Amino acid sequence: MQDLFLWSKLRKREKLTELSTLHQLRKVAMINIASCKVLKGYEHWKTVFMDEAFVKRREEAGVNILAKGFDAQNDRVYVIQELDSMEVIQNAMAKNQERIKEAGVDISSMQMIPLQD
Repeated sequence: MQDLFLWSKLRKREKLTELSTLHQLRKVAMINIASCKVLKGYEHWKTVFMDEAFVKRREEAGVNILAKGFDAQNDRVYVIQELDSMEVIQNAMAKNQERIKEAGVDISSMQMIPLQD
């Protein structure tokens, strides 16, 4: 019984350490709001953006999508992303230029708003 109690106590300590580490990592992350005009319509953009391979590329680059949406009045897509630094998104975009063009993104209309705490 003593062993079970010690194991349970150790597990709780490990979980607290994991949570603490996750909290510390989340404090480092920043939020970026990206917006752009889409030339081929929102539904086409969303199909390309949510393609499994493209989602995997973002995940591997460390880009976590928190929300996305379309402002029909201004023909603009908005994406709220969580990432470690602006360099992460800049590198990801540089590596995926063809995919971005395929989605119909008007690169000249791209706006990035980095939010830091």
